[in-house]
Amino acid sequence: MKSKQNIILEEIYLNNKSQKEIADNLDISESYVSQIASKAKMLRIPLKIVDDKLVCTKCEKENDNLMFHHNHSTGEYIALVCRSCNVKFRANNDFDYAEPSLFYPNTVHSKISEETNQKLIKVALVKKITISELIRKILEEYTT
Repeated sequence: MKSKQNIILEEIYLNNKSQKEIADNLDISESYVSQIASKAKMLRIPLKIVDDKLVCTKCEKENDNLMFHHNHSTGEYIALVCRSCNVKFRANNDFDYAEPSLFYPNTVHSKISEETNQKLIKVALVKKITISELIRKILEEYTT
């Protein structure tokens, strides 16, 4: 099932619908549609459309839940990507792959041993989630 964000972007960029028309059709606020449209306009790397379909800017695969890859320090929107590509980006937020993405290098991740960090990296890559999500799941499991 396509995310509302994907639907909004497709309606704007593929079907040339107005923000008001999209909001009315999806029964959502026009300001939400405007926020999504604004993010798309601020992307450092423009949206990618292949065969009249919105695709991940990095892997060029069609995906029903594309997300705005952004710099967590500055808030800059970099590219519209699939989840798989999003978790592979470097912490410095350029558009190259690295193993793996550590979005918050100055927080808990840098305060644990290198051995533990490497284990977290391996599990996060296998599960295709960020290290933050992995730690959150581990904590949920042991604190409930």
